[in-house]
Amino acid sequence: MGTETIEVFTYSIREKRAKEKYSFAEGIDLYEMMKKDFIDFIHNSQTGDVPSEKRTVRVPKANGKYPFWGVNDDLRCVYGVIETGLYGKKIEVVNKDNPTAPLFEADDKNAAVIKPFFFLVKIPKAGDVGYMVFERTDNESIATLFVTIFQAYLKNKIADNESKGFMIDRENYVTKEYVNALKSGRLKSMTFRLRKVPKDIADRYMMKGLGVDTSITMTVNFQGGITKPNVTKAIMDEKQLFTTTDGILGDIVASDRSVVTDAKINGQMKERTIYLDDKNNSLIRPYYLIDVTIDERGYPSFESLKSSVLKFIMIIKNLKP
Repeated sequence: MGTETIEVFTYSIREKRAKEKYSFAEGIDLYEMMKKDFIDFIHNSQTGDVPSEKRTVRVPKANGKYPFWGVNDDLRCVYGVIETGLYGKKIEVVNKDNPTAPLFEADDKNAAVIKPFFFLVKIPKAGDVGYMVFERTDNESIATLFVTIFQAYLKNKIADNESKGFMIDRENYVTKEYVNALKSGRLKSMTFRLRKVPKDIADRYMMKGLGVDTSITMTVNFQGGITKPNVTKAIMDEKQLFTTTDGILGDIVASDRSVVTDAKINGQMKERTIYLDDKNNSLIRPYYLIDVTIDERGYPSFESLKSSVLKFIMIIKNLKP
């Protein structure tokens, strides 16, 4: 047994340059359409190079079928596995017991290390908000890649007014458990660690001559009386919480994606790791741990991922149908 990290987003659909959200109750039944051909679309249209994300994509297939693909009619969700890897850097693969003798060395920057990622998309019957769940493999996310694929699918399948295409707007989903931990004081502090500090930032903060290999640790303490709206706003709004205009946190967020914090919650709750995302400037994104079975390759098995994610959905009241 082991654990894996997942991230959860709510999402809505709208035509490009439009503000009005797409209603899932109107027009075609998007769920019925996706359960029939979404995985085929990824395999046929997206396998290979996705230049905007600098990723190569493929769908696991065996005997003409997709072994890692499924649907749940009760929850109206589709789920599966896509395999992807970043390219753009030369790759060298070594054995840990003999690191000086490469097992493989790429001749160019087009090579990519392929890893599996589980995804689940909930398509409601009515309203304008659904949700998506993604596995994080080795601290990597496919959220942005998946949105690119999803938007391409919608443009291919749904006629819009002037063929402008569609946009998918997503926001982090914050569970009540996380908010309650802040409110009750069980989550009292977060410790941020920056593994490598750019030289100019190190010099600026009186670490002259250190840089690059220097690590910085900062602890932020929470005060009591935090209300749910304030917590949600702090997590969602780039101008809230750990942002400073000219302070070190602002510099770190803007310069490095590897800033992490160990959020330790006492009692029955597990340790969580929360990451700063420089793409959104100062976003604090809650990730959630699930129990999984590790397969012979060292990755969580598809069946255990599916079972644990569906269990997570049923436990979190707001994610239920």
